[in-house]
Amino acid sequence: MWARTAAEMHDPKGERVTVRAEVGLGAITKPVDVVLMLNVHMWLVKQGGREFADALLREIAETGAGLYFQTAKQAAGKEYPWLDGADKQADYLSECGFQRVEKLRTTGAHGGVRHMFFAVADLESFDYAC
Repeated sequence: MWARTAAEMHDPKGERVTVRAEVGLGAITKPVDVVLMLNVHMWLVKQGGREFADALLREIAETGAGLYFQTAKQAAGKEYPWLDGADKQADYLSECGFQRVEKLRTTGAHGGVRHMFFAVADLESFDYAC
């Protein structure tokens, strides 16, 4: 399983910023400050299996990057018991190697309850100013 996209944007100062989106083991390499995994985890599990999704999260944790994570599990039914509720989702991220997992918010804007988290694996080296 592999997918890659890239976009070029400009930051508020007018400097060019390249945004990459890649999915696949080995896709997340340094330097990476933050990874966005918003409402795609369920699809990673469906397409690649839980082992693939777990390995990808572990790989993200190993880079030391911050992770914004939200899953569409609530829309998926009982297929994903390890993601049933905010506490289990936070525990799951911890099991995948993230030392600090903070729930940012819960929303119903997508037609179901979804929890958003920010997670960091390496508290010593993560630069919160990035």
